[in-house]
Amino acid sequence: NVSYLQVAFSWGIFVFEERVKSVAGACFAVCMMIVGIVGMSYFSSHDDESNLEKKVDFKRKSPEFKISIPAAVSRAMDAVSSWTAQSACSDEAAELTTDSFDSTHDLELCKGAKAKQIVRQLSSRALSVVSSDDDKDDATDADADSSPAALQPSRSHDEIDPSKRLRLQKGNGTYAIVSAAAYYLRKHCNIHISIRQMGLVFSAAGAVWGGSILVPLHFAGRTTKGLSYVFSFAVGATLVNLALWALRYNYLLKQHKHSHLAAYHSLPAFHFKAMALPGALSGLLYSVGNICSILSVTYLGEGVGYSMTQSAMLVSGLWGIFWFKEITSLHSIRGWMASASLAIAGILLLSYNHMPPLPKVVLKH
Repeated sequence: NVSYLQVAFSWGIFVFEERVKSVAGACFAVCMMIVGIVGMSYFSSHDDESNLEKKVDFKRKSPEFKISIPAAVSRAMDAVSSWTAQSACSDEAAELTTDSFDSTHDLELCKGAKAKQIVRQLSSRALSVVSSDDDKDDATDADADSSPAALQPSRSHDEIDPSKRLRLQKGNGTYAIVSAAAYYLRKHCNIHISIRQMGLVFSAAGAVWGGSILVPLHFAGRTTKGLSYVFSFAVGATLVNLALWALRYNYLLKQHKHSHLAAYHSLPAFHFKAMALPGALSGLLYSVGNICSILSVTYLGEGVGYSMTQSAMLVSGLWGIFWFKEITSLHSIRGWMASASLAIAGILLLSYNHMPPLPKVVLKH
């Protein structure tokens, strides 16, 4: 939100030279909004860390029981631990090899009859994970790109080929893309950049891109602004999403040696039954909010209108406090409210500095 705010305000005030009562006053208002948003983020994250520590302490103080695991399960746990140490990328294996394991024969679990059920679930999951990994290894032993040397943890993340990185980062496509980009720059452009630095570059690019979403609205004619612009925006968003899916499918098609069925099954699952209602509601809310953003930029300008829409964090924060109970400590709630008040004051000051554009004078001959 802060980055979007800075980019949108810069477009409106310094590039399009939209009218405000005082540039200094508008800049001060935006600074107040930035400080308020940063404060809300800080107190929200600080409370999350405190709750996590409390949960961990509670688990440590709770009664613990040691349950003997059969030898077959112990071997499965050993195999999972060894496999996780080599690949360091499987989410399921990481869940199984937590601090709850003191040894291969003892497992720290909560009390009750549910403990045996948990052990059986962990056992079946461990055996299935190991067997599926063995099958994958057997199928790819002939491929030089998936040789064991490429999966050794001693190698740097940046030195691993992006095709391997994409396979290693299961369910984490963003990290795979960032690491692949860092590898490409190092190999082909001789630019040595770490994955963290590459992530910062992507973050800055996303800020510039996101803060410039409604910049084309400035160049639209008078008759195509406002609600008339919504359909054009929707068409553009649809085409981009379809293009991204097509690119991903073509990439997977190449990875699976032009097997259309394998490429299709490698695509993310849609989960229609689970996501029908929440997904539709999210899309509806986003569309209504986007229409309001377009109207705001149409009548208030890019610098003031779109900057004010970044105060959406106020609404999401109130949901987190009063409905989802994500912020519980009184200190964090007070800090969040103070930061929100500062952001609201910045919004009011920015709206006060807004001035309508000068009417265009039409000369009659």
